[in-house]
Amino acid sequence: MPDPASNSQRVAGAVLIAASVLSLAAVLHHPHGDGHGADLLSSLQHISGLNRAIHGTLIVTLLLLWLSLSEYSAVRARAGAQCLAELQRGRAGDDRCGADQWIRLERLGGTGDRG
Repeated sequence: MPDPASNSQRVAGAVLIAASVLSLAAVLHHPHGDGHGADLLSSLQHISGLNRAIHGTLIVTLLLLWLSLSEYSAVRARAGAQCLAELQRGRAGDDRCGADQWIRLERLGGTGDRG
C-alpha cells in the first residue's frame, strides 16, 4: 500500500513545477504601455484587461507555490519527527528513516547510530 505522505509530496512537487512554469509564462507575456502622456494612458487603458488577467494569474500561482511548499515542508517535518521518536525509543535500526533523515538527526544532536 503506498504511503499517503509520498503521494502528497508528489502532488506538491507537480504543483510546484506547474505553478513555476505558469508564472514564468505569465511574466513573459506581461503587457506594457507605450508612449508618453495621453498616449501612455490610452495604451494602458487598451491593455487593462490583459494586465488584470496576468496579475490575477501571478497571484494564483504564488498562492499555489506557497501552499505546495508548506505541504512539502509539513510532510518532511513529520517524517523527521517520527525518526527522532524512533531514535529515542531505541529503534534506531528501523529502515523507515532514510539516510538523509539520520544525517539531519545527527546535526540536531542525535547520535545517528543505526544499530
